[in-house]
Order: sequence, then structure tokens, then C-alpha cells
Amino acid sequence: MPNTRAQRKRSAAGLRNRNITVLGVGETRGVSLQIFISGDPIAQPRPRFAVTRASRTYIYNPAARAKTFFSRKMKQELQETGLASTANPIFTLPGVEVQVQFGLADMSKDLDNMLKFILDVLEDAGVYANDRLVRKIVAEKVQSNTGFTSLSVSYMDLATALAAVHI
Repeated sequence: MPNTRAQRKRSAAGLRNRNITVLGVGETRGVSLQIFISGDPIAQPRPRFAVTRASRTYIYNPAARAKTFFSRKMKQELQETGLASTANPIFTLPGVEVQVQFGLADMSKDLDNMLKFILDVLEDAGVYANDRLVRKIVAEKVQSNTGFTSLSVSYMDLATALAAVHI
């Protein structure tokens, strides 16, 4: 977590240089999204504790600023393509499948923490109402000189989705 004002400004500037691109929209039982995010993937860090001058302890999320930034930017990109509205999420039924590929130069980040960050961003951006709707996740991390995150969000095939609803 950046401590000084200068470190926070540099950190925020690094976020502003990220691009989020909706690559394609297809029809598979409704909608299918392909999203590409440039830059090193962000992993969800552990909650942190801080103490105020009045000796009160509080818990904060060190990734809150990055999560808000990516959610707003993704929502803006989806609205520009005509997919997202401010009121309704894109995926509203159970049986959502998320496929994620993380490109990393340094393979030390945990896959589950990077996935948690992305799932929260998708929910906040209005891709789906709640991540409880997600029934299948396929995730991998690959070695890459330039960091990236490639996402595909769609409904599962009809038979699998119906079976998932009745389990």
C-alpha cells in the first residue's frame, strides 16, 4: 500500500494507463462477452488493519481504489458498446461461465486471489448481479512478457445450466 502522497499518485497513474477492451459480443443463449485488460493482473490482497490517532483500529481493503477504477472503466466500456445499462446487469440467470487467462511475467501471484479481484470487478461493473450466478470457472495463468487479463463471460450450455439450477 503506498504510504506517501507521491506514491499514491504514481500508483493511480499506473492504473490510468490500463486499457479495457470489449473484443466481441456473440449470441450463445443470450450474450457472450470477450474482454481484454492490458497490464499486470491485480491480486486481491488480505484485508489490512490500521490504527487511528485516537487509538481506534479499523479494517480496510488495500485494493479498493483499484477495484473501483476497473469497475468504472469496464462499465463505461460496456455502455459504449451498448451492452450495459445503469439499472440492469447483463447476466441475470444462474449458469454463468467465466473463463479467465492471466498473463504474468512474475508467476508468484496466487490464481485464486487474482480471480477473486476479477469476479468482484465484473459484479461491480454490472456484468452479473451477484457472483452466486457463476456456476463454472476456468482459470489459468500463463508466462507472458507483458501482463494481461483475458476474460470470456457467457451462459453455460442449456442442459448444463438447467442441471446446475436443480442441484
